[in-house]
Amino acid sequence: MAQISIEAKQGVYLLYKNYPYDTAQVFGEYIDNAIQSSEENILGLTAGAPAYKLRVDINIEWAHDPEDNVIKAKTITIQDNAAGMNSDKFSHAFNLADDSESREGMNEFGVGMKAASAWLGNKWRVESTSIEDNTTRILEVDLTEVSEKQIKTLESEEIQNSGRPHGTKIEISELWKWNAIHKDAKDDLIKNISSIYRHFIRQNEIEIYFEETLLTFEDYPVLNAPWYKTPDGDDIYWKKSVSFDDHKGHKLSGFVALLREHSKEKRGVVFTRNKRVVLGFDPNDRTIGQSFTGQVGSPKYRRVFGELEISGIQVTFGKNDVTEKKLLEALCQAVAGMLKINGYSLLTQGDKYKARRKSQKKSTTPSTDNVQPTSNDTVPSTTQTPVCPVPQNENPEGKGSNERDANTSSSNLNTQLSSSPITPQYEPITLASDIFEHNGKLCEIEVISSNDSDELFWNDISQASNGKLICKVNTEHPFFKAYGSPTTPMLTLFKALSIAKYKTLSNDGSPSDMMNEFNSIINTLNQ
Repeated sequence: MAQISIEAKQGVYLLYKNYPYDTAQVFGEYIDNAIQSSEENILGLTAGAPAYKLRVDINIEWAHDPEDNVIKAKTITIQDNAAGMNSDKFSHAFNLADDSESREGMNEFGVGMKAASAWLGNKWRVESTSIEDNTTRILEVDLTEVSEKQIKTLESEEIQNSGRPHGTKIEISELWKWNAIHKDAKDDLIKNISSIYRHFIRQNEIEIYFEETLLTFEDYPVLNAPWYKTPDGDDIYWKKSVSFDDHKGHKLSGFVALLREHSKEKRGVVFTRNKRVVLGFDPNDRTIGQSFTGQVGSPKYRRVFGELEISGIQVTFGKNDVTEKKLLEALCQAVAGMLKINGYSLLTQGDKYKARRKSQKKSTTPSTDNVQPTSNDTVPSTTQTPVCPVPQNENPEGKGSNERDANTSSSNLNTQLSSSPITPQYEPITLASDIFEHNGKLCEIEVISSNDSDELFWNDISQASNGKLICKVNTEHPFFKAYGSPTTPMLTLFKALSIAKYKTLSNDGSPSDMMNEFNSIINTLNQ
């Protein structure tokens, strides 16, 4: 028997159940420990088994919860074939107050297993067999009992020369109801864990099994197409390697690319640290990197993707966030200016490129799409001076543009050329209109219905050169299904937000400027 310290401030373990973990990140803590153990002991692990490969198995016992009438996890088991814990590591593994352990690599905070287990459930059984001494060490923990009785040490069991395979097995039971894992979320959980460990899976450095499923990760297909202005030109592989150093200790490296097809699940940039994803593993949480993706719902937003390794930026102890988001966004902005291939802007291509229909073939005859200027193309000098000028950051090459490309004339022509039968065109309806002042000139805003985006509403600046701003509203959005058709107050808010954004972008304003503009507009509209 050995005395294992579980010392910490009273009840601190029970507080971890309230930490804002994502379930995939919780399992990641165990996988991180296995990777670190494997890397630190790779010589010993491969000495007697040259073909050794790290393996982690996650198994869940499911049970029906009659109270909620759903199937939930009842018991969770995580097992690896890493090097296990020797006496010294095992004695420190459960002590939150001990800061003597190495804090490098995947174990930089030293609380992963403890925090993850405390988040999942009340009772733990940890069994670890060390490759160093072939000794199996077993400890059982009841967090409620530890907290209520103020227990500072627990008795562990040691089995010498047990003959058991090296590695660690952790079983969590009496799972907390508020962090319950539902069986119908299993597929998404598997995808997210795969996303976090994409590098290790790609390199064939680890096998992760979720029950009987071997986790895989397939690289996303990259757009290979001509520059959008020269559709008959040579194809370009739209993937750019990145390496940026601000010489202040902060670095970004990896790649940014364009998807072959628009995709909600694959779009967006993920950020890694120590080769594992810390931000963006879930496609619904890829909010960092707006310099690359622009406005939500825009073509660029749905096509740009990438993977960037961060260095010199601290992450939270749960390894699911960074402590300096503004700094990271600033680094992304610097990288965005480097994204050129053969002199062409990757981000502009993402915003402007439209895939050809199968019936359209390359021809020496100039494309009709190239004859008529798009909303952001340079207007010939003979064109009448605009009543309401287009914001400078919505320029001909799309640099800094966060607005939707709405080349309606080209869209209508493509529809006429499409094969029969012709699908009836969606007929927009004008929902509201108003006049507003911008830089000393009167402009018009028209709010119309639209179905060409999944977003609630967005700006169309295709007629901005004529002094007209169009706000498109998706009347089929779930918001309206929940709260009813657009009302006058709703439309007033849409108008104010659209105008505020347009005017702020035009004057290179900040988010606070946009908020001030909105508050000013909302007080004057319809008066």
